[in-house]
Amino acid sequence: MKKSHVCRIPLIVLLLILFAVAACNEQVRTDVEPGSPAVQKEKAVIAQLLTDLQNAFASLNVDKMMTFYSDDYTGRHGQGKEDVRQFVKQMIDQGALAGSKMNIDDIDIDIDGDNAVVSPVQYTSGWGRMNIENTLTKENGTWKLISGRQVF
Repeated sequence: MKKSHVCRIPLIVLLLILFAVAACNEQVRTDVEPGSPAVQKEKAVIAQLLTDLQNAFASLNVDKMMTFYSDDYTGRHGQGKEDVRQFVKQMIDQGALAGSKMNIDDIDIDIDGDNAVVSPVQYTSGWGRMNIENTLTKENGTWKLISGRQVF
């Protein structure tokens, strides 16, 4: 009888460990499952951020546009956030962005923890069309653009 009681203790410990591991695995899966409520909520937040960026772009409000960029932003040619600000301001001042549009209708949002990839964000203007893949990161609970590159 004592032998069977001794075997139950390790079995109970084993079951508790398995339960704890299963609970941990469930939390990890919730963060990465594309259809999970947590991921859908984050996708909605990112989609709203892109809509707000689209509105700032449409109004050619460079200061508002820059609020969506991380201070650690690095562009495809190594340019930082201030470089992007100066470039966009120059384009606005020259009229090169007049009539330009930012299209986010067909984007895919892929989230992996505190990072997300959004593609394609399509920019059109008199100079043509360009598709950009943006990477976002969560900084202090807020999604920010951290990099971007042209995709074909």
